[in-house]
Amino acid sequence: MILLDIGFRFAAMALLGLLALLMLRRGREHLSGLLALAFVAGLVSYLILSGPMQATLPGWLEAGLLAAALANPLLFWALTRSMFDERFRLKPLHGAFLAVVEILGFLSVLAHTIERGTVPGSVVAAYAGPLLRVASVAFIVAAIVVAHRRAVPPLSIARRKVRVMFVSIVGAYMLLIVLSELLLGGSKPHPVVSLLNAAAVLAIVAGVCVGLLTPRLGLLLEPARANAGGGELAAEQELVERLDKAMAERAYRREGLTIGQLAEQLQMQEHRLRALINSRLGFRNFAEFLNRHRVAEACERLADPAQSKTSILTICLELGYGSIGPFNRAFKQATGTTPTQYRRERLEGNPERGGAVN
Repeated sequence: MILLDIGFRFAAMALLGLLALLMLRRGREHLSGLLALAFVAGLVSYLILSGPMQATLPGWLEAGLLAAALANPLLFWALTRSMFDERFRLKPLHGAFLAVVEILGFLSVLAHTIERGTVPGSVVAAYAGPLLRVASVAFIVAAIVVAHRRAVPPLSIARRKVRVMFVSIVGAYMLLIVLSELLLGGSKPHPVVSLLNAAAVLAIVAGVCVGLLTPRLGLLLEPARANAGGGELAAEQELVERLDKAMAERAYRREGLTIGQLAEQLQMQEHRLRALINSRLGFRNFAEFLNRHRVAEACERLADPAQSKTSILTICLELGYGSIGPFNRAFKQATGTTPTQYRRERLEGNPERGGAVN
C-alpha cells in the first residue's frame, strides 16, 4: 500500500512537472503564469510532505517544502484573481498575508513538537494550527467566489467556462483536504486515507493535463485579449459572426459534414476555423462543436408537442446523423438522458401533446 501511495504521488508530480514546462513556454510572461508555477511548486511540496516520503526528509528540506506548501491557499486565491481580473497585481499587503500564514504554519509544527515534550509549552503555538486552517479555508472560499462572480473581459466566454471549472474542482478538493486536516487536529491520516488522497490528486492533475495539452492552456492562463490588436480582434469577430450565421442557417444538418467542408463554405482556411472552434469557442474538437448545435435543435424538437408524432429516427436523420447510434450517444453525453426519456419528461402532462407520448 505504501509503495502504491508513493507511486501515485510521483506520477502526480511528474504530470505537474509537465504542466510547469508548458507554463514556462506559454505563460511565464503573464502574472497568472508565474503564480501558476508557484502553485505547482506548492502542490509538489504538499504531495511530498503528506506522504510516506516525509519521514525520510532532512530537516532543512522539510522546512523549505513546508514553506512552499503553506502558501498554497493564498497562491490559489491570487492565481484565481489574476485569471479573472487582468488588472490584478501583487501588493505588499499580499506579502504580509503570506508572512502571517507562514508564521502560523511553523508555529503549528512547533505545537506538535511541544506535545512530544521536547520544547516548553506555548499557548500561541497550540492555537496556530486551527487558525491556519481557518485562514486557508477563507482564501479558498474567496477564490471560488471570485470565479463565480467576477466576469471575464468581453469575448472570453470559453475562457470563463474553463477557468470556472478549474477553480471549482481544485478549490473544492482543497477545501476537503483542509477541513479533514482540521478534524484530524494535525494527526497523521490512516494509510488508506493517504493512498486515496494521492489517487485523487493524481486524477485531478491528470484531468487538468488532458484538458490543457491543447491550445486551451491559453484559455486558462493568458489574459483574455492581451496579445490581440484592434485589427486582429475585428477580423476574428467577423469570422465568429460568419460561423454563427452558418449555424443559424443550420449548416450543421449536412450529413457527414467535415471541418474542411464548413471552412470551404465559410471561405476561410481550415486551420483558422479549427483554432476558432478550439481556442476561441472552447470546444475540444469539431465533432463536439457540431453535436452541440445538433443536440440543441433536437432538444427543441423533442420538447415540441406539435412534433410529438415525428419519430426520433426522422429527427436524427434530418439533423445530419447517418444512424441512430451516434445521435443517441451524442444526445446522452450532452443532456445525461436518452432522446426517448427527454421527450417523455418534457411532454408529460402537456395538454397539447395529444396521445402520441404516454
